Amino acid sequence: MSEQTSPDGRYVAAWMIRNCGATTSYVNHVNLRLASSPFHSDFFNGTISDGEVLTLAKYTSRVHYCWIGARRFNIEFPDSDPGLKNLSSWREVEITYGNACP
Repeated sequence: MSEQTSPDGRYVAAWMIRNCGATTSYVNHVNLRLASSPFHSDFFNGTISDGEVLTLAKYTSRVHYCWIGARRFNIEFPDSDPGLKNLSSWREVEITYGNACP
C-alpha cells in the first residue's frame, strides 16, 4: 500500500495488505527492512514475514505510520483491533503505538 524511508535512509517501513484465501479476510501488516535489501517472501506461501512488526486480524484502511527520528517508528491503527502481532522493537528501531504521527 505504501512505504516510508527513515530520516537517515537506513530503514524502510511498508504497510501491506495480504489476501489469505477465499475463505478468510484480508490482513494488514507493517514490515520493516534495511533500505539496502528488498523484502523476501516465504518460498512456500508467498508471505513476507521478515521484519513483520504489526499484524492486524481485520482489514482496515486506517493504518498510519511515521518515523519519529532515525530509530523511532510510530504506528496508528483502530483501537477495535488488538492486533495479532505488535512488536516493541526491531533491530535498533523502537516501535511505539498511538497518535504521534502528524
